Amino acid sequence: MNKFFDVFIGRLGSRNTRRVAKGQTAAQVEEWKAKGYQLQAERRVTEQLHEIYLVSL
Repeated sequence: MNKFFDVFIGRLGSRNTRRVAKGQTAAQVEEWKAKGYQLQAERRVTEQLHEIYLVSL
């Protein structure tokens, strides 16, 4: 079963956190990390959909 990720820039629960990408694959999330973003939190919404919160270094 494939997992899909909605990518947010900012901290989980923060007022200024915004979604920057929808329906990303794990490989696409790795591309975000390669750009210099660090994983802050991951939240499972459904079996297939997860929310990823990234912060810049």
